[in-house]
Amino acid sequence: MSHKPTQKLHIQEYIHNAEYLEEQYRKSPSLFKAEFDALYEESVKSPILEFWNLRLNYKQKKNYLPSVPIEWVVLLSLICGLATKIPNIFNMDEPLFFSRNVGFIAFSVLTFYFAYKHELSKKVSAIIAAITLFLIIYINFLFPKFASTSVLDLVYLHLPLLLWCLLGITFSKGKFSVVSTFGFLKYNGDMVVILFIMMISMGIVAGLAFALFSLIDLDISFFISYFGSFFIATLPIIATHILDQKAQIVSKVAPVIAKIFSPLCSVILAIYIITAIFSTGDIENDREFLRISNIVSIAVMALVTFSLGFLKEGSVKWNIISLIALSTVVVIVNSFNVGMSAWRIAEWSITPNRIALFSTNLLMIVHLIFILISLIRLFKTPSKIHIAENTIALFMPVYALWTLVVIFIFPFLFI
Repeated sequence: MSHKPTQKLHIQEYIHNAEYLEEQYRKSPSLFKAEFDALYEESVKSPILEFWNLRLNYKQKKNYLPSVPIEWVVLLSLICGLATKIPNIFNMDEPLFFSRNVGFIAFSVLTFYFAYKHELSKKVSAIIAAITLFLIIYINFLFPKFASTSVLDLVYLHLPLLLWCLLGITFSKGKFSVVSTFGFLKYNGDMVVILFIMMISMGIVAGLAFALFSLIDLDISFFISYFGSFFIATLPIIATHILDQKAQIVSKVAPVIAKIFSPLCSVILAIYIITAIFSTGDIENDREFLRISNIVSIAVMALVTFSLGFLKEGSVKWNIISLIALSTVVVIVNSFNVGMSAWRIAEWSITPNRIALFSTNLLMIVHLIFILISLIRLFKTPSKIHIAENTIALFMPVYALWTLVVIFIFPFLFI
């Protein structure tokens, strides 16, 4: 039996007065709902009543995709953590092991997670598993022994990127599409936010534990250092599960972060460019300067993608202007990178690192220019946000192809 409200809002009398109904609903949602539910049961159904009934009593349908059971999440987390202890268990060279296999620890378990969640066909799952197994064997046992040390370092650097691309394919259910690819990029941004929060929480807990046990003269630094890598390795899979279950957590925090950091990064990069232009240092020969400049370019590209993921059709133009400014500045920074990379090749000689750096910068600046053009079009027509998203997503296969070239072609080009 319906609860009859003691205070009457006279919904039935004002049922055709949308402004009155909205005003009363906002004043007292619970009272409004109680009176409306009683009215809905007793009245002949009409479009207006159906609308308010859906608004007040709508229950969101569950995602058709199955949720990954918590048992699987715990098991996959344990696998990640135990994988970090393989060098200790088998007395292996720890730096060499992690340089070869850190990508497998970070991404392979996540690949299995999404393969399970998206119910990939046996054929697609088998192909992804076979590729992963081949890469494990290739990097640990089959990698050309004649390859130079610089090529080896490049392969170690690009292999996690290839495994990340494989994760993206699994996330997209084995099929490439602009929507799923951009969704994958947005998932990465969301996960970084969750990971950052979790890392801070872990640091606080570790610091508190260390301080408390030190009061009783018990040194737990060995325990923290030994199991630290174990727990850190479990964070990506836990963060992914949190995003699956509580996506609204990030959806409220991340847009604020994006709006704050986009203009802030624009200002910092503008100051950086001016300082670099008037710098008296020999930046053309400064390898560390070039390396940091490239890291900054990649980070800002990620920030543009992350920020774009929270724009909506008809977004405030200030947000779009902020992204245009950020993209413009990073195009300038990347132009410096391309110029310095080309100068180093012309002045000295061709090496694997210089070719890889120059090619990567060239790909990035072409991509950035397309992104900048799409953002300018978005500023003119805010409803065309999909154009900017397409520009980012469609270039991802190009990066994947370049990664394959570095991993499988470079070892034979630079002997």
